[in-house]
Amino acid sequence: MFYENRKNDISISDHPNRSGRLSPAPHLHYHLELVYLYEGNCGVSLDSAEHLIPADSVFLSFPNQTHSYIPNENTSHFLMIINPDVMPEFSSLFDRKIPETPVLTNVSAYPELTALLRQIITERKTEEDKFSLPK
Repeated sequence: MFYENRKNDISISDHPNRSGRLSPAPHLHYHLELVYLYEGNCGVSLDSAEHLIPADSVFLSFPNQTHSYIPNENTSHFLMIINPDVMPEFSSLFDRKIPETPVLTNVSAYPELTALLRQIITERKTEEDKFSLPK
């Protein structure tokens, strides 16, 4: 396991057409990590508990939660890693709480969330792969 020191406040990457791979090495960092899996499925370990991320699901790791992915080359996914300091209004939530389950399935049942994720993916395609917010 290793501690990942992230340099950017926000990192966004989209891996359509079953390209790209999620990190199999157990790691943790200060940032939130959100994976939107829109094709295929993937296993994930979060704080020693194993979960399945099926297609049409979102996985969320809170700051300083140890996580790793069971490699699967046949996934299409969107990955967003965010420094929680860019959302100070939620700092007490991130410091004191963790979700009961890290996987939200059937994301398409939440059209506003799906639209937001697709908008971020579209916007990302016009920006650099990684960027930092101005201080």
